[in-house]
Amino acid sequence: MEEFSLSMTKNSSVCILAAGRGTRLGEYTQYLNKAMLPLHGKAVISHIIENFPQDSKFVIATGYKSESLQSYVELAHPHLDVTYIHVPDYDGPESGPGASLLYCKPALQNLPFYFVTCDTYWKDPMAAFPQDRSWIATAMVGQNLTPEYSIVKTQNTLVTDFVFKKKSEEAKAEAFTGLAFILETDIFWPVLENCALLGGEKQVIAPFQELARQGKLYTTSIHWTDTGLKESYLAERKKEANYDFSKVQEALYMVSGRVIKYFEDDEVSSQRVQKAKLNPAVFPAISGHRKHMYCYEYQAGRTLYDENSPDIFRKLLHWLDRELWLDTKGDTKNFKQLCDKFYREKTLSRIAQFSKKYPDYRISVINGKKIPDIGQLLEQVKWSDYEAGVPVFIHGDLQPDNIIYDTAKSQFLLLDWRHNFGGEVAFGDLYYDFAKLWGGINLNYKEVKNNKFNYTESGDSCSYEFPQHKYFSDLTKDLEALAVEKNLSVQKIKRLVGLIYLNMSPLHHYPFDKMLFAMGRDILNSVK
Repeated sequence: MEEFSLSMTKNSSVCILAAGRGTRLGEYTQYLNKAMLPLHGKAVISHIIENFPQDSKFVIATGYKSESLQSYVELAHPHLDVTYIHVPDYDGPESGPGASLLYCKPALQNLPFYFVTCDTYWKDPMAAFPQDRSWIATAMVGQNLTPEYSIVKTQNTLVTDFVFKKKSEEAKAEAFTGLAFILETDIFWPVLENCALLGGEKQVIAPFQELARQGKLYTTSIHWTDTGLKESYLAERKKEANYDFSKVQEALYMVSGRVIKYFEDDEVSSQRVQKAKLNPAVFPAISGHRKHMYCYEYQAGRTLYDENSPDIFRKLLHWLDRELWLDTKGDTKNFKQLCDKFYREKTLSRIAQFSKKYPDYRISVINGKKIPDIGQLLEQVKWSDYEAGVPVFIHGDLQPDNIIYDTAKSQFLLLDWRHNFGGEVAFGDLYYDFAKLWGGINLNYKEVKNNKFNYTESGDSCSYEFPQHKYFSDLTKDLEALAVEKNLSVQKIKRLVGLIYLNMSPLHHYPFDKMLFAMGRDILNSVK
């Protein structure tokens, strides 16, 4: 890359195009705008924003999931100078990046500007890019990927022509990455306004071709990942975790010293905020809330997977008993119905979801043991036992990854709490918190994220190996002792763990989903 020490051109804005659906990403953009896809702890658009100086002026074109995208930017970058431009026909006829860019033209005021598509991820410092000429950023791609991109023809660094989304005859070719700087806007805009559709969309190639024809467009190479292409996005994600533990209907971000949680179901977000206010002693203070997301300041400490010992765990149990599991002040007359809804109805729904996901699932032997099918196992479940719960204020997802311990302050804090129990925010079943905690000690989710588990299938048989917490015996012994002290059935807690694994299974990716299903069946069959 050529070296430059110039600052950004005076009065130039950064235009980010984030209106499209991101159809190349499949299920990953079913619930999220592609600019909000999590990558290395934050949304892709945050990486783009942070590549530019803090005092930059941004123009962001929105369309698909526009409300959520704007909410995220407001929470993640509260001091950003930004203008949002809504693109109403972001996926209709004559849509495309060129059409989105034309909607942004008034806000860009005919001044030089940076142009970037929201699925362009790069790390090169902007100070290294020229500001005294128009340029496009390029990267080499293999022949198999050339139909995805506009291929750039150059003479040295001067652009001579473009080839739009055709397979190259060369083994590698120079592709336009979606990042550019336009200095000669008097040439660029008129051509964009009058150019014909290309591939059924309004593209940006024509004005770049005109700049090239006039000898005014250059290239600069970058280290680039196309996060709009499913394969390359997942490959970049794999650098941060060996196994994708995420759920497509929610997302977690850590940016600007804040933790932001997104949920496609806005009721989850609002009820979590409501629940946090009911017991502020155990949850972080909510610092911002929008329809689909909330945020709080980053909390010091380490999770109980990283910072734990029998002594710390005993302190935790005393703290939970004192601060979390409070007697409910709500009306519990319908508690049996809530338990039935939460345990029986939800379990049947999740198993149906798993069956839809794997309609040909026929596993009957698990780790060498013949196990009844799920229908037979459920027939043996005494659902009336689960209706006899203990109504208290609960966390609802009480596993070690959601428990923070600050050693300096000898202080616990709970994260990622469940929004309700069968629809009730103010209380739930004490048994469920005990089972969640037992289940997270039995199956170490942190090690699962590091891909340290094994699941294989052969015919109608499967086998699995899974990581336990290193203090499994000591911790479960203390947890079970507290359960007995509180007149809870240890066997019921363990059976609930089986139901929990079954309920989790359809929400995760292969092969963890199938391992959870096998573990749930195994537990229901063995714990009477």
